[in-house]
Amino acid sequence: LVAIAALASVSAFAQSSVVIDGLFDVSYAKVSGDQATYNTTSVNSTAGSATSTINLKVTEDLGGGNTARIQYELDPRKSTTGIDSAAPLALHQTFLALDSKTLGTVKLGNVNSAALDAFGAASPLGTATGSGYSYTNTTVGMATRFAKSVKYESPVFAGFSASYNYAPGNDQATAYAIANQRKVGDLGLNYVNGPLTVKYSQLTSGDSVNQVTATVVPAGVKESTFKTLGANYAIGATTLYAGWNKGDAIGAAASATGLFPLQAIVANTATKGSRVGVKYVTGAYTLIASSAKQDIVGSTSGAVTRKVNGLRAENALSKRTSVFVAYESFNTGVAAASATTTAEGGTIKTTAVGIRHTF
Repeated sequence: LVAIAALASVSAFAQSSVVIDGLFDVSYAKVSGDQATYNTTSVNSTAGSATSTINLKVTEDLGGGNTARIQYELDPRKSTTGIDSAAPLALHQTFLALDSKTLGTVKLGNVNSAALDAFGAASPLGTATGSGYSYTNTTVGMATRFAKSVKYESPVFAGFSASYNYAPGNDQATAYAIANQRKVGDLGLNYVNGPLTVKYSQLTSGDSVNQVTATVVPAGVKESTFKTLGANYAIGATTLYAGWNKGDAIGAAASATGLFPLQAIVANTATKGSRVGVKYVTGAYTLIASSAKQDIVGSTSGAVTRKVNGLRAENALSKRTSVFVAYESFNTGVAAASATTTAEGGTIKTTAVGIRHTF
């Protein structure tokens, strides 16, 4: 009787549910380019077909259609013994949320941006190999997510919904563990109805009081805006994708390592881009093609036009496991002969062969 009473007492308080799910994507990558420094082979630490993640999700029913949630997303590539050993483990979304069927959702933490959602609506390759995500969006005029942000997501009315994400930023280099982040406001508008999906983001970065990054975002940079529009439409087994962006660059330092060598971009540089894509599914096979370009007026090498073409073929071995081949051609917009650093010059081609498993 005592044991039964104890079990009943525990079950009365066990109102939270815990779910662990995720995705592993591992591929072998061959990289070649007009500069010898690009020619390499490796286990692909970036996303071959999707971003690897382990998700811890906790939900509590508060009653009356209200819930409280915790979502903690881990990147299994990022650890002291992982492929990218210099990076911390938790690099994806991490937030606490309160949900209401009538009032919407409030999220606090490290929350994905509406700009990422708008990009995804136009990209059949997601943010993986061939999408050009790093080349055309995240290092140009938007960010994937913002630290210490609060995001409101409205309920859905006849397919329409809206969101607003605010991050207070920090203009001090050593204070509060956010190294020089500009204040951000991100407005999202969505329409999802049957075969049609349309998503829009207007991301506003505040002015910088102090220097954010040397030569990239100096003190005194004025407020800037970056707009992204993405859409897709399904017609039977085929889905068509299109996207557009325009605005001011947020400012990014040069990257000369990994599979994504990029030029530095000065903050508030004018930029605009577009993309198209198509996905076709037949039985266990999926074929995807994408093409994007980004005009950047004021990179450190002058005006450039980046172009990215991507292809991917997948074979689903089961509902959870797929094998794939992905290809990407990235034209940096800068001639290899005139490049001054290993982060610039010529065309870079990547071929990735891998396996993806979800659980």
